Amino acid sequence: MMKKTLLCILISLYSVMAFACTCSFPDSAKEEIGKHDLVFIGKVISKTWVDSTEEKYFLVEIELKEVFKGEIQTKIISIKTGPPLPSCGYPFKLGKTYAVYAWFTQDGTSTNQCTRNTKSWRKEKREIKTVHNTP
Repeated sequence: MMKKTLLCILISLYSVMAFACTCSFPDSAKEEIGKHDLVFIGKVISKTWVDSTEEKYFLVEIELKEVFKGEIQTKIISIKTGPPLPSCGYPFKLGKTYAVYAWFTQDGTSTNQCTRNTKSWRKEKREIKTVHNTP
């Protein structure tokens, strides 16, 4: 009985790991800035789950604090990101501030956890400013 229980646990763990998000560690700030359309610091003001027949994702509204790359005409931007598992969506938390690396898609702006998105936005801001040689 103990062997069957252990086997069931191992199979369950393996199946969860098989569907887990995998991505390589993000590149340097300079390389990541080059890969993305938008790089900014902002505070999450809303996070809504969208469950349509075509796709499932979070629509996150972020109040912009500082933009380092990209043209954004508003103070609030909407970003699409999938659920953390299995699609590598970034786990934004309501009320938190982040450094965000995003790109434009046909249906909006997107990001995921394979970028340099981080809650350590002050540290990331220093690194971005070093790359851009701004005070």
